[in-house]
This record gives sequence, structure tokens and C-alpha cells, in this order.
Amino acid sequence: MRTRPRKSAHEGEDSKQPLAALALPANVVLHREIEPLLTRPVGRPSKKPVVWYHDFFYQAGTWDRPRRVVAKIEHHQGKLFPRVGFIVTNLRRPSWQVVKFYNGRGTAEQWIKEGHGRSYQRAALRPGNVLAIEQGRGFREGQEFRDRR
Repeated sequence: MRTRPRKSAHEGEDSKQPLAALALPANVVLHREIEPLLTRPVGRPSKKPVVWYHDFFYQAGTWDRPRRVVAKIEHHQGKLFPRVGFIVTNLRRPSWQVVKFYNGRGTAEQWIKEGHGRSYQRAALRPGNVLAIEQGRGFREGQEFRDRR
């Protein structure tokens, strides 16, 4: 019987590089790329924010190659301009999942800072938080290793 290789949780992503999702400061070139999405939605404004995602490839002057950038555009009721955020990533997931991964990593880092020296049990009991905490532990351990050198 022939067995298939086990699928990883991050199938399709480059296994040689660590998973990365980093904030990217906005600039004129990035805003030009998402310009059509910056217009306010037509019709009566929703009480919930209207959220759009857009991904594209961008190469900064110091980068050796173009990289994938995910933009999140949020239109809030009563606000004139949308909230915009850019994330540079090597993940091959849909845009909304990249944003979710990025936000989860930040949440895990915050829990680690708050719980410095305490047990992570309470946070781990919440559904869906175990993976974020494990990613945060790895991040923190990597920082400590870097600081020891």
C-alpha cells in the first residue's frame, strides 16, 4: 500500500523559509496600487465596517526581488477616509487569512509580555489560542537566543 506524505498546516508555502507576515509602512507607490479601493462604498453606510482585501507584488528599492503585499482597507461609518494597512508576507494563503495570521501573532506577543513569568494555561484554554501561543513562544525564544549572542 502506497502512503501519501502527510499534509502540513502550511502546505504550498516555501518550506525553506520561516513563515513571515510583517507590517509595511505606507508609501505613495503602495497607495497608488490600492487607489480604486479607497473610494467610499455606494449606498447607505453599513453599521459594520466594510472590509476589502487586495494583494499584489511590490519591490522596494533595497529588496532583491518582488514580494507579496496584502492590503486591508476598512471603511467605517461616519469616517471620511478608510483605514489602510499593508503586510508583506511569504504566505500563500488567501489575503484575509494572512491578516488573521498577522493579528494572531501580535496577540500572542502581547500575552507573552503580559504573562512574563506566569503560566500560559488560562490563555491556552480559550478556543483557537493554542497555536498563537506556540508561535509566540517560538518568537520569544528566538529573540532570547539572538540576545545571548
